[in-house]
Amino acid sequence: MKVGTILDLIRMGREIFLSPWKNHPISNEVERLAALGAGHIEFTTDFLFSNLKAARAFESEKARLGSIARERELTYSFHLPTSGGFCTGSAWKQVRSGSVAWLREFVQSMAPMEPTGYVMHPQALSDLFHIDLGPMQTGLLSARQVLFYFTRNVIIPNEREALAEIRTFVAPEKIFLENSENIDFYMLKDFALDSGYSVCMDVGHLLVDGQDLSKFANTFRPVLRHVHLHDVIDKAPANTPGQHRDHRPLGTGIADVPEIVRLLHSVEFDGAIVIEDYFQDPADSIRYLVERLRGRP
Repeated sequence: MKVGTILDLIRMGREIFLSPWKNHPISNEVERLAALGAGHIEFTTDFLFSNLKAARAFESEKARLGSIARERELTYSFHLPTSGGFCTGSAWKQVRSGSVAWLREFVQSMAPMEPTGYVMHPQALSDLFHIDLGPMQTGLLSARQVLFYFTRNVIIPNEREALAEIRTFVAPEKIFLENSENIDFYMLKDFALDSGYSVCMDVGHLLVDGQDLSKFANTFRPVLRHVHLHDVIDKAPANTPGQHRDHRPLGTGIADVPEIVRLLHSVEFDGAIVIEDYFQDPADSIRYLVERLRGRP
């Protein structure tokens, strides 16, 4: 197992947009995180490719990032967009086709960086907006029942169709299917286990949904090749729109990281554990995880 992290989006935004005189803001940040103990970096495409300036900054540093990876024995992955129109499970064929076409070009462009994989997960309103489905009702059916029906009968068939085309230009084991909040990922069990794709176990999403981590890890053990780890607090802060319970620094919530590490050892997981805290410097979480991987409480 190796420690991984995404880039802090606020820090990256400041470096790219507010400090234009600085050279190599992305690769400098990657080198800083590697020095702290990160052996894997995941790039969030929602940020890096949502605007022209960020995309140009990344493109200009791609060669340097490749050199850093070779020098430090780093690996990279990309989290595919969850917004901006990218949706391989869309009910609209034009959206699915456009998403696949964009991904084909993206994979070709990123090939020199030799990414270990591309994280993606089924799209639905609950995933995009983290809707609290508990009290909602739609006619005689609860919103959760409607979402279940929509996921099983629309999203999953559409994802299957899109992935059948995607695997013509990406090795299926490099597609990391990630579990989302409010969506029963076990509906993908047979598909994930029998089709050659990989699974990204998002621990924070499982904790938010109150799911059994051991059951998930053991169910998808043969194809579990990537992990997202972030802490979860009991309640989202009051009067802070857009803030959620998850994606918090390690050691600040309910995630029992030593027990999670033991669980991953027990299923012989040997991929990257990626710290997924989008809005704070991951330095403390990297140190925290490095210590737990060394067996310290």
